[in-house]
Amino acid sequence: MKGAVAAVVVAAAAALAILFGSEPAKGFKSDVVPANELVEAVEKSWPDARAADARTGRRFPRVTVVGDDGSLVYSRGRRIDGDRDAMRTGAVGFELVAGGRHVGRMWIYNGWVEKEEEARRAALRLAGGTILAVASFCLLVVAVSRRRLLRPFKQLSFFAREVAQGNLDVPLRMDRNNVFGPFTEAFDIMRDELGRARRAEAAAKESKKQLVAELGHDIRTPVASIAATAELLEATEASESKREKIEVIRQKAGQIEELMADVARANREEIASLRVAPVPVGSEDVERWLRAADADEAMGDFSLPHCLVSVDRLRMRQVFDNVVANSRKYAGTPIEVKASVDEHFLLIVVRDRGPGVDRGEIEAILGKGVRGSNVKGVPGEGLGLYTSSCLMERMGGALSCRLADPGFAVVLEIPLAR
Repeated sequence: MKGAVAAVVVAAAAALAILFGSEPAKGFKSDVVPANELVEAVEKSWPDARAADARTGRRFPRVTVVGDDGSLVYSRGRRIDGDRDAMRTGAVGFELVAGGRHVGRMWIYNGWVEKEEEARRAALRLAGGTILAVASFCLLVVAVSRRRLLRPFKQLSFFAREVAQGNLDVPLRMDRNNVFGPFTEAFDIMRDELGRARRAEAAAKESKKQLVAELGHDIRTPVASIAATAELLEATEASESKREKIEVIRQKAGQIEELMADVARANREEIASLRVAPVPVGSEDVERWLRAADADEAMGDFSLPHCLVSVDRLRMRQVFDNVVANSRKYAGTPIEVKASVDEHFLLIVVRDRGPGVDRGEIEAILGKGVRGSNVKGVPGEGLGLYTSSCLMERMGGALSCRLADPGFAVVLEIPLAR
């Protein structure tokens, strides 16, 4: 488009140069017959050139007649002074002969220079108007092209660049009247499809993370119970061959524990994505879940008040498994359970008589990946209490820790059903 405009401008400039640079052709442009008639009339009426000029109708704008001695006989229009002036103005000279002798000279000018100048000015006006019209048309074409081609193309380029960078919310103006209207619509459809694909990918990724988180935390606690039970059986079994088989069980349980620890480390950020759906549950079920978490029967006798609580069945069992397994792993003492009911919660206190944690660490022990400074050498990731605390909060309750003298206590506030 720019090349076409440049070509038009160059052509217009060349045309103007030719028009302005051209010189009018010198010479007598009029018909010879009227000039001869005027010459004959002057010769016949000599020296009355005025009457002869009047008889021929005064067809020429300028006429000058001089005698043989150079004196002025007759002149109409601006006087022509000799051949040089005639050459300069474009007039033509004629010799006058009357009575068989040379009587003078006459110069005739028919106005062809003015006519040619006027024609040239008319040509210039026509050329200028044509150039202006062509230039205006070119500007109009450029403006329309910019509006319907360049601007939509730039908008599509910007949109494609933003979408490529992951910004699917960038606005895209829809205008089906421009050349790229169908492409614009196609781009918008592509953006919607990319958005749906991204959301589907995010949902699938979230589902996978949730599955990994659920499996990781649901498997580790039962495996710890299997290991503890195998350890108890090994201590009470008299048969050497059976003790060897139990040792194999313990080793395999340890391998599973290590593998699941790796899974927990890889999925540590996804604990909050675990699905929690509280439902009304009787306290007898809660008591059964708590007893089921005590695989090596370290708990003393206890009972829960009769009430109806609101918990997620799977998550509540997971909390009990984590709390009891934590106590057995770090304390290794008998476990005491006390329960009571207040206006809003069923309160369960799970206490051991182990070394607990330093008093300055009691506030931070529920943090993600936080372990007590006195548990070095004991395997763990610091996720059990953190996960349990998160799950209790999402069920509308709470988990807190406190030092017992001696030992360590975990307080579970389980919300009552409304």
